[in-house]
Amino acid sequence: MFPRQEEQAIHRIKKIQPTLTLDVVQCLPGMVTRIIVNFDGYPGKYLYHCHVLEHEANDMMRPFEVIA
Repeated sequence: MFPRQEEQAIHRIKKIQPTLTLDVVQCLPGMVTRIIVNFDGYPGKYLYHCHVLEHEANDMMRPFEVIA
């Protein structure tokens, strides 16, 4: 999804649920996605993953740990 399309999709979702915090990103082939998250006050173990289960074997489901 290109930035403008992504903005439009988020706008449509926010009209339905204005307080929604999105944690899902569509990543097209060849696309680089960077996600910035503030974990201040929330140390612990987390997981990021792709919703296509076959991708688990290709490092698209990985644990990470936040250390305060």
